[in-house]
Amino acid sequence: MKIKAACMKCTFEDGRESEPTSLQITDNNLYIFECPYGHKNALYQQEQKFELLFESSVYAIRDGYLREAVSSIAASLERFYEFFIKLISIKNEIDETVLNKTWNLLSKQSERQLGAFIFLYCLEFGKPPTLLSSNQIEFRNNIIHKGYFPTYEKTVEFGQKVLDFIVEILSILKSKYPKHISNLITQHNIKLHFEAIKITDQPIGLSSSTIIGLNRDYDNNKPIILEEYLNYKKNKLNSI
Repeated sequence: MKIKAACMKCTFEDGRESEPTSLQITDNNLYIFECPYGHKNALYQQEQKFELLFESSVYAIRDGYLREAVSSIAASLERFYEFFIKLISIKNEIDETVLNKTWNLLSKQSERQLGAFIFLYCLEFGKPPTLLSSNQIEFRNNIIHKGYFPTYEKTVEFGQKVLDFIVEILSILKSKYPKHISNLITQHNIKLHFEAIKITDQPIGLSSSTIIGLNRDYDNNKPIILEEYLNYKKNKLNSI
């Protein structure tokens, strides 16, 4: 998955049209490049990792890399658990240093992260979450651990289940805790801004359109259909 970015100094200071640069997505959400006129650019991605991972799966499905798509969908779900845990911790005024130390005890074991998510969800909403079915978990495990090659239909079906799960909970969080989501995003951006400002005195926050997005308004009467989004992405590619 790649993103496109133009030189900000060419655009805003020199009034020169800048040819977009294609950048490979990075794990630290920080992008550094130099334009043909010698301007150093530092951009940081404002989306959370679970948003970017699911979007990456869309590109993988579109391009026919179905095993890779399922892997990205599963990773997106796990990173959403992490987002939920950190958000609820912030809502309950857990100190960031304490939160980070606690997360380090879970960070390398996905089962612990799932357990933490389940109990925090139960404590917050008074009921357990509705998780993926055993068949969906088996499908994921066969691909990740056994080298199974899925069909297009099964991949989209799995993606839709995870998409529905994340969007349902995300819509609740956005409704109940908008201030805390804003605080979490601000913390994320401030950390990246301080890293980017080491490269240039004018770092830019970059925001991408993704199928799952904290900046989206969710309407429960209009579910997000993965197949429709895939067709949109395919048509957009064909029109270039």
